[in-house]
Amino acid sequence: MPIRFLAAAAAALLGLSSAHAAMIDLTPFPANSQQSDGPAGFDIGPARLDSFFSNAPGFLPNAILFLDSNFTFQRMFCFQGQFAPCGASGAMYFDAPVFNISFQAEQTSTRSPFSVQAFDTGNQLLAARSWDDAMETSSRTRLFDFAGVGPIATLVFGGNDFRAFGDFQFDRVSNEIPLPAAPLLFLTGLGVVAFRKRG
Repeated sequence: MPIRFLAAAAAALLGLSSAHAAMIDLTPFPANSQQSDGPAGFDIGPARLDSFFSNAPGFLPNAILFLDSNFTFQRMFCFQGQFAPCGASGAMYFDAPVFNISFQAEQTSTRSPFSVQAFDTGNQLLAARSWDDAMETSSRTRLFDFAGVGPIATLVFGGNDFRAFGDFQFDRVSNEIPLPAAPLLFLTGLGVVAFRKRG
């Protein structure tokens, strides 16, 4: 039984997918509410949010705004804009590095180029994703996927338009098996099973 289990486990590891193991739950923060990020950022559980602007009239300094999506029926957040309430410039700092993060971005008003950069713990750029929707009319949402990227310590959001973000999913550890470790484990399992059969 243990030998067969070893072979089965090895096969399963070879086919391991990038299913996410963790997420950020934004539902504790009421829709249409705002929170000031303060000197240390605003805590949303696995991460802290930091708005880059603070001069939108009628809003808390460096506010993080929470709202319900117009398209996906999920709670989302946006950073206080430079001249308007819901902007796209800010940062997300994770309490521990993450892998394979994905999330939804949603247009809330005007359209213009927008980007997200992922950095490691040494502030080295790992990857960047962008969405230039200035001429796009077919979709108001976009999946940002950093599959295979990590360890990510910080996401930096950049743009002058209006964006909201939600449905953050990620892995706490890398799900990649170092090669040739995976094939070796697989072949070892098969070899032991074959030896047992001959015996």
